[in-house]
Amino acid sequence: CFFTEIRKMLRKQKEFEELVRVGQKERGGGEEVAHLSSESISDEEMEELSKALQSTNIIKQLNLGGNKIGAKGIKILIEKFLKNNKNLVGLNLRNNKIGKEGGKALGEFFKQNNSTKIKQLNLDRNELGDEGAIALTEGIIQNETIENLDLSRNSISSKGIVRICGNLAQNKSIKALYLGGNPNICGGKEGTQA
Repeated sequence: CFFTEIRKMLRKQKEFEELVRVGQKERGGGEEVAHLSSESISDEEMEELSKALQSTNIIKQLNLGGNKIGAKGIKILIEKFLKNNKNLVGLNLRNNKIGKEGGKALGEFFKQNNSTKIKQLNLDRNELGDEGAIALTEGIIQNETIENLDLSRNSISSKGIVRICGNLAQNKSIKALYLGGNPNICGGKEGTQA
């Protein structure tokens, strides 16, 4: 029944709103920090989570690391939260599965929103590959705020890294680029900072 589905959706949204509030308090964050790491959040739940995040427009740091977010979930996060949030300075999406399509979507977001306030973007372990990482950095070329970008352990080849570095050399705000754990970067084991 349609109304049963609506009730389920609203109940899930309220659960996420409570999760945001509890995550802020329990994990030592103020109202400006939303710690939602390792909560098993999937693409299907990103719609409700994004609505819950919208209800608190003061979030400056968002930690969604260690969840089950794929390209579909990233696209929802962009549309429903990132495009409307003017306060976010840190976004941690570490250890999800956004893949090349998620990398492309984020690249397009940064290209169209080059004055976003995001300074730190952690995409460590997201299966971006060359295609996703290159598309992301092409979108970041004109961005004026990103200072720290973590692309560690994303299966980026040496050729991909050369393209990424070429793209980011045109960017004036990048201060740190992390590429450790990719093939041919310190044996794919150690961190690298450019």
